[in-house]
Amino acid sequence: MRDFTLIYGCMFAGKTTRLIGLYNESEIDINDRVAVKPLIDNRYQEGKINSHNGLQMMGHRIGKAEEIYPLILPNTKEIYIDEIQFMGNYITDVIGELLMNGIRGFIFFGLSRNFLEIYNLELRNS
Repeated sequence: MRDFTLIYGCMFAGKTTRLIGLYNESEIDINDRVAVKPLIDNRYQEGKINSHNGLQMMGHRIGKAEEIYPLILPNTKEIYIDEIQFMGNYITDVIGELLMNGIRGFIFFGLSRNFLEIYNLELRNS
């Protein structure tokens, strides 16, 4: 069975705190999990996923969705993605391919809209 979880909401809603909680609660071996966040989110320490309330965990920073592929090992079972709205349109293809190739679970966190979408919408309406 494959699990697909998407948690979204506004800023400061506790999404990353929940990601860290689910990651820590997982029964999957830590070596069989991958956590990523986009390069554009450079507010905190490099190599870590950080919540606004100070929680943190190890995580890879990637510039685009395709950079997930080299992080996947034969034993990888779960993928956690923070700020998925910044991963680009190709993220759906990456997720689909990985689902078809044995990744057991995907857990995603993000905004329903990001500042780039709102800015572009305002530009079109002005």
